[in-house]
Amino acid sequence: MRNLSVLTPIVSIFCIFFLLYQITLVASSTPPRYVSDDAIITLDCGSATDKSKDMYERDWTGDFQSKFFPKEELNNLKSNTSKAPIEGTVTKAPYSTARISSSQFTYVFPVTFGPKFVRLHFNPVIYPGFERSKAFFTVKAGSFTLLRNFTASIPADSLQEKTFFKEFCINARKDQKLNLTFIPFSTTFYAFINGIEIVPMPDNLYYKPQGISEEGIPYLSGNPFYINDDMALEMVYRLNVAGNLISPTDDTGFFRQWSQDNNYFKSTESAIPHEPSLKPDYSVIPNYTAPDAVYQSARTMGFNRTKNSLSNLTWGLPVDTGFNYLVRLHFCEIDPNMNVVGQRRFIIYIDSLIAEQAADVILWTEKIGTPVYKDYVVNIRKKGDEGSHILSIDLHPITTIHCDDSILNGVEVFKLSNSDGNLAGPSEMLPSFPPVPSAKEVSTKKTIFIAIGGGVGVLVLLTSACFMILWKLRKSRRYGSYHPLSKFWCWRDPYKGKSTRTKASSLPDEVCRHFSLEDIKTATDNFHQELIIANWARKCAENGTIYEIIDPYLKGKIAPECFKVYVEVAENCVRDQGVQRPTMNDVMERLEFALELQQNADAAQEEINPGGDFTYQEVLSFRVSGRTTGAGAPPRINFEPVLESDTNPSLDSESVTVTSREVFTDNSNTTT
Repeated sequence: MRNLSVLTPIVSIFCIFFLLYQITLVASSTPPRYVSDDAIITLDCGSATDKSKDMYERDWTGDFQSKFFPKEELNNLKSNTSKAPIEGTVTKAPYSTARISSSQFTYVFPVTFGPKFVRLHFNPVIYPGFERSKAFFTVKAGSFTLLRNFTASIPADSLQEKTFFKEFCINARKDQKLNLTFIPFSTTFYAFINGIEIVPMPDNLYYKPQGISEEGIPYLSGNPFYINDDMALEMVYRLNVAGNLISPTDDTGFFRQWSQDNNYFKSTESAIPHEPSLKPDYSVIPNYTAPDAVYQSARTMGFNRTKNSLSNLTWGLPVDTGFNYLVRLHFCEIDPNMNVVGQRRFIIYIDSLIAEQAADVILWTEKIGTPVYKDYVVNIRKKGDEGSHILSIDLHPITTIHCDDSILNGVEVFKLSNSDGNLAGPSEMLPSFPPVPSAKEVSTKKTIFIAIGGGVGVLVLLTSACFMILWKLRKSRRYGSYHPLSKFWCWRDPYKGKSTRTKASSLPDEVCRHFSLEDIKTATDNFHQELIIANWARKCAENGTIYEIIDPYLKGKIAPECFKVYVEVAENCVRDQGVQRPTMNDVMERLEFALELQQNADAAQEEINPGGDFTYQEVLSFRVSGRTTGAGAPPRINFEPVLESDTNPSLDSESVTVTSREVFTDNSNTTT
């Protein structure tokens, strides 16, 4: 009996551990919330292995000699398989091998009717025999263009990730196969892919077709919007607000990855309520909409009502311009004290447009712990040459007797294909091949640039020649002899005794190397003051008639900010002291900047009056550090501050104004 009494607690402890093990086993083998009759395809491209495990222990099938082996366009240019070099940790499927080709190849997938997740996995390392910089290609899915002139190394370097994936939503038609085609830019470039993943989804997860959905999605630029079956979507952001990263295996059966929002949250501070034990009540939305973890954490504004009423919860998400975007916001009230309608009310702004005037999670769900999401579609218009835009999400509290607060649990953002099935953004253009402007645009810009460059060139040439001749004449009077100018002369810095010419010219030896004294005296009527263009330009600036130096053909076509930079360049080129004059590199940089300002101003005018003619106001005078140029000493315009940065200046209106102000700062104290 004594022995039995000793064994009793041991047996009890064993039973408890066995029971806990069984519970854990059942929990880990619980099926996902959404299970489709269609098979999930996970293709390990370039691999000859039948089954490979990824970092989440999912199986991937090699494409070599499989039913998914790609179709080649050219028989003489077969695709290659390559193993990714091992860098640090061992790379697992699907990133350990790649399918690479300099010609077009297509994967054909027999899939059933309905929407599918399509994920393209990339590992942009240096593969044997291929340059990393030569990976430029387009990816098409049937009639949809998913990526155009895409280089995987750019997003990888931007994200500071060795591997990444692109996720799309595509609706498969009846009796059609899903074709994924990879097209190199040319035979000197190549296309590659490491892995392809195709996962079925419910019809109503993201698609809201007209005629089936009871009501459309609120469109912040007009009538309700419908996401029809003939559209494709690209997942741009999927964020677990204030929570941890959620791995694909912890999703609801779609193998989606939910990232942290830390890099996109712009407010200075927030409160982060967290309820890990919360069991969400999916009575309003399907339980496969998002994982529980999304609704167990949130961002709120905290308890400082005064500060809250003067601020927002703000997220900034960079997106491509020229597309509509589906913005899905996930909500779940997890504060047990917020259980009455009207306690926590707030305004939702998306890209500075009001999406909800009085959001109230309890009003939408009727109780705490109940998830809900709200969809909105916003159009991000392209402005000029702007290729990227910060899509803002702002939540501003409405003051109530209870609190001044707002709440958000999750964010999803999808780019929607346009009318021709394109999803490729302007940031995916080949850098070496800029878009060709229209003939009218080329003519106007070319004329303006030639006029600006030619004008400054003449000023530099004549002024330099005059100064050189006067210097030679003074030298000849000092030493009592005259030596003709060498045809191999170059201007020398009188303070350093060194040539300022830093680059060898590509012109023939006898061209633009020398002028005879008689030639210059003839051109200037024996150095008559009225025929020296530099003096005339200075007098125009002093007398407030600077507009007279503009070619009559170009009057009204030059933007004032462009003209001011041109005048600044000209003034600096005719300084008396050589050390005060800019180098030719500096001159070219400033002329390029002037051209950018002109293009930016033209784009702004085109947006105001598309296809119409416009005339710029003439600049009669301009200010130099608070005073208008006029009679007296010529203005000193500081040339150096605007050349401190190696990067091109921003072309938004605010930065242009600031730059113009900096260009015309007073430099009257400069020693000469």
